[in-house]
Amino acid sequence: MYGLTSSPAHPSSEAETAPALLARFDALFGGVADADELVRAAARVAGCTAGMSDHGRVLRRCPAGGVPEAAGEVVPSTRRLVTVGGRAAGEVWVERPGEPLPFDALLTERMALAAAVLVTGGGGVAAGDPGGGGPFAPTRRPGTGTVSAQGGGGGTAQAQAQAHAQAPGAAQAPDHRVWGPAGLGDPALVQAVLSASMPETQRSRALHLLGLPPAGPMRAVAVVVAEPRALQGALRSSAAGLSAPPTARSGGTAPHGVLWPRVGAIVLPGPGTGRGTGAVWPGPGVAVGLGPAVAPERLPESWAQARRAARFAGLGPTWPRLVDAAELGAQVLLADIPEDAALTHPDVTAVARLEAEPDGPQMLATLEAVCRTRSLREAAKLLSLHHSSVAHRVARAERALAMSLSDPSERQRAYTAVLLWRLNAPDNWRN
Repeated sequence: MYGLTSSPAHPSSEAETAPALLARFDALFGGVADADELVRAAARVAGCTAGMSDHGRVLRRCPAGGVPEAAGEVVPSTRRLVTVGGRAAGEVWVERPGEPLPFDALLTERMALAAAVLVTGGGGVAAGDPGGGGPFAPTRRPGTGTVSAQGGGGGTAQAQAQAHAQAPGAAQAPDHRVWGPAGLGDPALVQAVLSASMPETQRSRALHLLGLPPAGPMRAVAVVVAEPRALQGALRSSAAGLSAPPTARSGGTAPHGVLWPRVGAIVLPGPGTGRGTGAVWPGPGVAVGLGPAVAPERLPESWAQARRAARFAGLGPTWPRLVDAAELGAQVLLADIPEDAALTHPDVTAVARLEAEPDGPQMLATLEAVCRTRSLREAAKLLSLHHSSVAHRVARAERALAMSLSDPSERQRAYTAVLLWRLNAPDNWRN
């Protein structure tokens, strides 16, 4: 952990992508043992004062690890509520002078995730902490965007949450409400069980709070949408469509929650395939990937494979919108090829040029159908076209790619190029 916190204090938004920052913060906060360690680590990586409130007490640390010299008014620049079981359990924040940096929202999100597990495990701010403000709690001044430390206790975390929602000018956290019964599916807990850097004791606590047994096979499910506003409905329909047994304690559906604006996760108990019957799902603009059934401690592996499977879901006319990672076989390795290497290959650039033509999407759909079926007539039936129209498009594709689709090896080569292009195309929202 000290190796991570001794790295440069201000990650560059241009040099580090969001996934890299998420991985960095997960590794940083996954091993913290208590609230003081969490806040110290956050302050060090942020390069400014960080804080946490927990059940009426406040803990603040500066980048050097000590108590900030300035006492009294606390002015968070970026804040995040800590929620457990659908209820507010505290708050985390950073106090950066001036404008917030682009990565501050990611930092506080990861702080809240780690804090939720610490709070449920008894690792919250200790009473009488010399640097935590003892019995002080942050309460919002009416009509201001700051938080003041006031004596005598500032009320419960739930009251703080209501104050945040009602105060004029208050920074609003993303809507992380969940849609499972009895508050199941808290995003912080769902993230905790899927994080590769989360200690096993904390993962077990998170599973318990989600109503899941600490043993037995489980599967991670990735739900990705083209438009953020569709994620809530996609999660609800996917959870309903998955044939999951009731959770251990609640008797409800599998826990699920929003992780990013266009990505949600479902934790599916049991070894089943997860394929439900009934309503048609997932709908257009939704991709669902199923990870393999694993032991609870290997859920991060299932989640990684579910994300890869989701990249293939609905990728073309022959691909279903729900893909099981186990059924992809060696094709899944195509998702691991670096984007630069894939997009600069001559076969892939030829496919990109073909799609750029006026009827390019139809040409690629025809190319895929021909490569994935046994005859032109079968491809024509799949595309609802006359076989002569398909034959005309095939001739054009062969000229554009300089390949003969009647040759099995060149047909396979053409289809591989189509897959690599679609997996890495700039408009592929599944990425």
